[in-house]
Amino acid sequence: MRKNLAVLSGLICAVLLLIGCGGGGSDGSPVSPGVWTPTDTSTFSPFVPDSGSVYYSVPLADQNLDPNGESACAPTSLAMAIAYYRGGDPQAMVGRLFVEAGTNPAFGATDAGVASAAWTEGFTEARVYKTTAPLIEGVSSLVLDAAWLHAQLTAGHLVIAHVAQHAVLAVGFEPDGDIIYADPNGGEVTRKTWADFDAWWRYSGSTRSAITIQ
Repeated sequence: MRKNLAVLSGLICAVLLLIGCGGGGSDGSPVSPGVWTPTDTSTFSPFVPDSGSVYYSVPLADQNLDPNGESACAPTSLAMAIAYYRGGDPQAMVGRLFVEAGTNPAFGATDAGVASAAWTEGFTEARVYKTTAPLIEGVSSLVLDAAWLHAQLTAGHLVIAHVAQHAVLAVGFEPDGDIIYADPNGGEVTRKTWADFDAWWRYSGSTRSAITIQ
């Protein structure tokens, strides 16, 4: 019965194009929204676009440490991005972002909800991108491929990618094309070949969605 409910939850999550499937901690004092400045480039580990690789060493958070862990992967990904740009403990931000994104405890947060939470936190350049026609005002539609992802990362934009029943934070790429990402499910940095990441991202036909944080 539990397995059937998990499968049903996953199907609903995919149909609704939701990107919440994880969690993170919620204790600690809030970080005040407002103007932010990128972390000094000396903290990039490393940021070397001329060599064909980019990597941002983001503070990590684990979705499983939050009571809403199974539905807070997107808020946790956003927390890591905000902590990178503005500082602070990402684990302590997740509970607040979970609420700001309007996250459904059963299914997760929508792309628009996560972008709204980013705006609430002062990141008013956050944008939602999809491979399909715009669903809401302000959503851009284009081909989300390796070139697009590389361009975003090279420009200094972290990318929350909605993959199969999950969301991760893309933080870099290697010269051979491997994608480096922070996985909120465990709070680890790992990588996939572009082919594997692309298949993971194209979890439903040709559908891909992402949120850029800058």
